[in-house]
Amino acid sequence: MIPYGKDESIRVVATLKNHGGTTSELSIKFPDETGDMENNHDNSSRALAKKNKVNLHKQIFDIKPRKFKVEPGEFIDIEIFYNPRDVNEHELVLKAVLTNGKPFNILLKGETIDKNVGVLSPLIGDNCLFPTPINISFPVTNQVMFKNAGNLKIK
Repeated sequence: MIPYGKDESIRVVATLKNHGGTTSELSIKFPDETGDMENNHDNSSRALAKKNKVNLHKQIFDIKPRKFKVEPGEFIDIEIFYNPRDVNEHELVLKAVLTNGKPFNILLKGETIDKNVGVLSPLIGDNCLFPTPINISFPVTNQVMFKNAGNLKIK
């Protein structure tokens, strides 16, 4: 979970390696590029397509590069960007198409929380801890009190 309200996007780097014996060409397609958003027949597919459409419109996720070649034994870094625009859970299903291979889906998920959720602040401005002698045989207890400064109710 990422606190909402950050101006910059979150960047994750995924490293892929070609373990095969031939050059692999991979292209990652967003749902609007594959036509998957219109060809849904059951309710769960329609709900996912609706989420995908909203997340595409808001440009919540991005991937760079979207097309690349990887030689046998070589690595490539893929950058995945998460740009939350609201406090919510976000999902997007992408299709990865391999030349000479089967296409597969990539599910991207992100969740943002309100920036004030789970925030504690000291009840007293300055909490000073008592000096503790080195050779004392019992632990010294210092009381530090906090109050809930966030939006979440603490039980």
